[in-house]
Amino acid sequence: MSLAGPGAQNPTTLTRLGQASLGYIAAAENLPQTAAKNFTLAVKALAETNYDANQNVLFYLIALGYFKLNQLQASLDWVNQGIEFTSDHDSHYLLANYYYLLARVAQASAQSDLQLEASQRQTFIQDLFHEKIFKDF
Repeated sequence: MSLAGPGAQNPTTLTRLGQASLGYIAAAENLPQTAAKNFTLAVKALAETNYDANQNVLFYLIALGYFKLNQLQASLDWVNQGIEFTSDHDSHYLLANYYYLLARVAQASAQSDLQLEASQRQTFIQDLFHEKIFKDF
């Protein structure tokens, strides 16, 4: 419903999450152009909107979508943007999950130093904030 209603000019966080989710579904179905289109819509003019912690999910869904498409550099870029976005807003919501995904991307791209560092950060943040890690990709 959030995608069908008005608001293309100023999408809500819910609309953005819907677009990112559609992008992830397209990625899971191996439709890279459809995925990229929805991912772009999800974050369009995001910097011009008021921050909501649920916006942290946008970058995660996009990074995970590119991981599903085996576009590892794009996934790495979006994970890093998500970590920066989350940290810039003094949030820890999803940080441990970001670092887990970063470790998986590093592993898939044979970057063992990055994998180790990401795993250590994920464990630290998970222990500190008791964040549940989504591991079922």
